[in-house]
This record gives sequence, structure tokens and C-alpha cells, in this order.
Amino acid sequence: MQGYKTYILEIYEHAIEALVKCKIKRDVVDYRMGYKKSRKPTAAFSEFLINRQLGDWAESLFRTEINKKLEGFKAVKYGAAGRLVVGDPKFNNFFENYHKEIKRIGKRPDLLVFKRKDLEDLKLPDDISEMESSHLQNVAKKAIVAIEIRSSKYYAATYKEVTKKEQSFTPKLEDLPVLTHWIVEHEVPCFYTQIFFDEIYIISFEKILQIIKETGNKYIRRMEKNQRKSTFYIPLSEGK
Repeated sequence: MQGYKTYILEIYEHAIEALVKCKIKRDVVDYRMGYKKSRKPTAAFSEFLINRQLGDWAESLFRTEINKKLEGFKAVKYGAAGRLVVGDPKFNNFFENYHKEIKRIGKRPDLLVFKRKDLEDLKLPDDISEMESSHLQNVAKKAIVAIEIRSSKYYAATYKEVTKKEQSFTPKLEDLPVLTHWIVEHEVPCFYTQIFFDEIYIISFEKILQIIKETGNKYIRRMEKNQRKSTFYIPLSEGK
């Protein structure tokens, strides 16, 4: 897998250069320059809570479906999202530990897919997100692929029919370095899945990097629905 790690880093470096040429600061997109912890939120807004519930639904749906249809493989919950919100007495401790882990190994994708036999041998449950961090890293390296889930409040087919436009994959700019860091640390390929109410699309993380390498900041937008965070809106036709 050393070849895969080198391959991902090579595409990542080209993507960084393309973004830097578009006036995006290098230290924003290159995890090797040090991780910058985001500011602690001061309130849990209703829109955030609704989006989190939608994300939880999408993740559960995808995990259930993939486990029904992929014989010999199984997806388990892995991402360190947590259920705490601002105002909970335990939130500050969770927030600090969460960002310490990102600094050390990158951001965990939402799901990991294992061979069922490996899961049985390791005696792993359906949810490994709360497993002790140092042990979890060794377990995660045995996964076949990792999956990052993005949810959308649309019917993709209806939207395209009415507007004559297609929906998008929506990876965030801030996730680019921390997910690359995770992939490099674990040497496990990662895929983005965009889930709509009627359809599901998937694209590899390396394809996302390749698109950024070729287009720079062309697909970046800052939209209210994504908390005005810089987000790539990559056409669904780029995936499957």
C-alpha cells in the first residue's frame, strides 16, 4: 500500500498548488503545515440540529443498504461525531479531545467497510466510534474502504427535471487536508457519498483531488445552507 500512499500525496500536492494559484492560503489546505483548530461554537442553532439529524438518517440508511447488498463485506460506524451539543457540561472536553485526535491522525470518515470475516476475527461491533483511540487506529487500517457521507434535502431527479441543472457532491474545503491526513495515516481509500431522498451518488476522494488539480477553485461556493463554509460543488456526473 506504500504505492497508494505516495499516489494520493502526489495528487494532493498538485491540488494544493492549484488552490494556492487561486489565492487560497497554503496553510489552509496543507495539513503538513500544522492543523488549525476551528473556533469552539457558542450555540447549537436549529438549522445545525436539523442538518445533523438528516446526516444521521443518511448514514444509517446507507449503512443498512450496503450491508444488505454487499455479500462478504460490512460497513460499521466510525466517525467521531458525538451526540453532545454546546451547553452540555461534557461538550468542552469532547471538543478538545476531538481536535487533538484530528491533529494526530486526521478526520475520521463516517463509515468503514471491512471483510465480514475480518470483523468476526476482530470481534468488532456495528459501531466502533467510541473505541479507545490508539486501538482504533490499528483496527481502522484493516478496513477495505472508508466512506464519508454527505446528505442533501432534495430529490435529485426532480430537481434536474425542473431546473435542467444537476445537483452536486459537496466536500468542504476544510475537510480536504484532514481527510487526506487520515488516508495517509491509515492507507485506506476513501469515497464521498451524496445521499438524496431519491438517489445516491458516490465519488472517490482521489477523483475529487484530481478535479481540484484541474479546476482549482472553480467549484468553490460559500452558501448559507453549509454555514457559509467554503464548499466544493462538484457535479454529480463526475461520480456514479
